[in-house]
Parts: sequence; C-alpha cells; structure tokens
Amino acid sequence: MAPTSDASAAAGKVVSAEGENAATSAGGGESAAGTSVVVDAQKQPEQIWRIEDLPPLPKRNYREMRSESLCGSVLVSVIIAICLAMVHAVSANSRDSTFVLTALILIYSEAGIALLCLFGLLCGDAGEVRRSESTCYPLPEEVVEKLKKGQPLEGLRNITRADSSYCVRCCVWRPSHSHHCSTCQRCVMYFDHHCGVFGRCIAGTRLFGNMKYFKLIIAMGGIGVLTALAFLLISMTSLWGGS
Repeated sequence: MAPTSDASAAAGKVVSAEGENAATSAGGGESAAGTSVVVDAQKQPEQIWRIEDLPPLPKRNYREMRSESLCGSVLVSVIIAICLAMVHAVSANSRDSTFVLTALILIYSEAGIALLCLFGLLCGDAGEVRRSESTCYPLPEEVVEKLKKGQPLEGLRNITRADSSYCVRCCVWRPSHSHHCSTCQRCVMYFDHHCGVFGRCIAGTRLFGNMKYFKLIIAMGGIGVLTALAFLLISMTSLWGGS
C-alpha cells in the first residue's frame, strides 16, 4: 500500500533529524526521498570523512632514524666510559678519601643525568601534531574536493590560514611554528632541527618538547669531560708536589 501524505511528511522529519534514508524507511515516498538528498548534501566533511578514513600518514624513515639513534647512543656511552675511567684512575692513586668521594659523586651524577636525557630524547615526544578532532577539522575545501574524487593529496601545497597552516601530508592543522620533518615524516611544534646524531626531531620551548634533553645532554658531556680533566690535573699536581 502507498504511504499517505501524512506518513511521507513524518518520514521527512525523521530523515531531517537523524540523517537516515527516508526512501527505504518510509517505503519509497517521493517527498521523503527528496529530503534524504538534501540532508546528505548538508552534511559536514567531518561527518562524511572520519579521521580513520583520511589518507594514511606517510611512513617514517625508520632505517635512518635507527642508525642515527644507535650512533648517538654509542657516542654518549663512550664519552661516559672515558670520563668514568679517568676519574677511577685518579681515585685509585689518591689517598684523600674526601677528594675521591667528591670526584665519584660528581662524575656519576653527570653520567646519570646524561643517560636520563638520552632516554628522554629517544623515547620522549618532541611535540608531534597528532590527528584528532581538533587538529583534523575543518577539512579545507581543496582537500575535500580531492577526497570526493578519490584522488591522492599529492601535488597539493600546504594551506595557510592566519596563524596556522594545514599540512596535506599529515592532514592536520598546525601552528605557524610547526614544521614537517622529511625524516620522521610528522609535523612537529616548535621545530628546531632533525638531529642526525640521535635520530630524532629536536623541538620545544621551556619544558615543552625535547629541547631541554638535547641541551642538557650536551651540557653534561662538556661538564663531564671538564670534571674528569680537573680531577686528573689536581691529582697530578698533588703527586708532583708530594714528590
């Protein structure tokens, strides 16, 4: 039996409220089917393309990142080993227990801080802009047109809007101080550089990001070498003075 005009109007209301296909639910009434088309056309892009439906994130260059991080880990370990060996050699030839204890406390503290910073660099978050409702939407018109046609986003230039820009590789809106790393293949906030020694993006400001670890591990390397040399010089001076 064909639906009455009242049934068609009711079906149209249901479709307007819930965005369902009224032609199926109401038995094929013309006015209901027309309402369904209007509702689909009025859907926002985020209602059509979910985050998981967006193009996949570009692949990281894991081979390069791993080789760089291995190089950095070995370098830090060698510097720590040399400094510890120097201080232990000085301690073995000294009869001053206070001098020996001070030297060991300082050098092991500096080594511990360096190792913690290395862990923070390799395992911490540099400040990547991750996909979420707040970073992915609203989708730019240029991106929507490509997605509608089923075309890849390759060839599109990043889209700038006021103090932010849309990265067409990561499909995220990012602050103006962000940058897309060609090795890590992610957008990073407060980007400074990609470190070829530790294999990570170095970015951040104050306590945000991993810049604090990067600066501190360099400082600990310099301080550790100076500490070992200073105690070596003091030990040699005392030996020469005693002789």
